[in-house]
Amino acid sequence: MNGDCVHKDDNDEIKKSLLNTDIVVFVTPIYYFGMSAQLKAVIDRFYSYTTKLSSRGLKAVLITAAWDSNDDVMPYCSAHYEKLCRYMNFENCGMILGTGCGTPEITKNTEHMQNAYQLGKSL
Repeated sequence: MNGDCVHKDDNDEIKKSLLNTDIVVFVTPIYYFGMSAQLKAVIDRFYSYTTKLSSRGLKAVLITAAWDSNDDVMPYCSAHYEKLCRYMNFENCGMILGTGCGTPEITKNTEHMQNAYQLGKSL
């Protein structure tokens, strides 16, 4: 939990960046009601430096996009993110839960773009 990661890859770059920043922005499409496997793999790799990272008190944001707009699309991903923030001592600064974002053309006509802009300005 607090040592060198057994995998020798670009995780070192991610680790250096996270330990030298004030904010982390998690961005993911929604696949089967959760974050992408690629983002989950990055988060799982926090394990080897959990204590160092959680002591930073980083600000955090979640930005998601899903084609579907049903009420049950986002609760699982947002709950996972909220729990991650509590566990890692991240300050949850907001979430953009982009439902109904099937294409760029569809997405630009939703409130999500303006909400993301306002969230960015607030940080």
